[in-house]
Amino acid sequence: MLLPLIRYIFTAFVPILLAPSAMAYLTSDFHVNAGGMEYKLKPGSSELTISSTSLIDFSYNLNQDNLDMSFFLNFAETVSSSQGPLAYTHLATGLRYYPLGINGQRVIYDSTTEGRLLKPSPFVSVAFGVSNFSVKDINSTEGYFNAVGYDVLVAGGVEVVLTSDIFLTGQLVIVQGIPTTNPQTQLSLSYSGMALLFGLKLTSF
Repeated sequence: MLLPLIRYIFTAFVPILLAPSAMAYLTSDFHVNAGGMEYKLKPGSSELTISSTSLIDFSYNLNQDNLDMSFFLNFAETVSSSQGPLAYTHLATGLRYYPLGINGQRVIYDSTTEGRLLKPSPFVSVAFGVSNFSVKDINSTEGYFNAVGYDVLVAGGVEVVLTSDIFLTGQLVIVQGIPTTNPQTQLSLSYSGMALLFGLKLTSF
């Protein structure tokens, strides 16, 4: 299910981002974040929680300034958690929208003067991702529970200027897993949760 959605994003939006008329507005940057998360998992009839304060999160962003939008690839992982080290790994792709304009974009003032837009800039995003879980069994007697799930992420946050090329970021991410069933074991998996992240956006590298 996830691969067709990712393919749709690429075929529908990337040609717009890379159109010759848009190339002059194309920029890229990185987000480097850290924070905490709590997910509720339901493997079969069991329930368990993954909580962590050592979630790391990286995004590469391809920005289309004239549309105030950003296409991004994201990687996240927990260094340690309530279910052991590296219990959660996540890869996602999606779109981010800046209703007040992308921070750092070049603009024309008074038809003659060029400058950069530097001000607090809120954003919202939606993404589709794949999660890998490697956690202790709910009864702690049958080794580890390993599973892969697909999910939808919705986030909202803000960027605040530190320097002309570095911005402080904060965002709240809400995750909803797409219920799935292993065709071999017939074990179902569903999950949901949220993460709170703080970090830096780097526009010059």
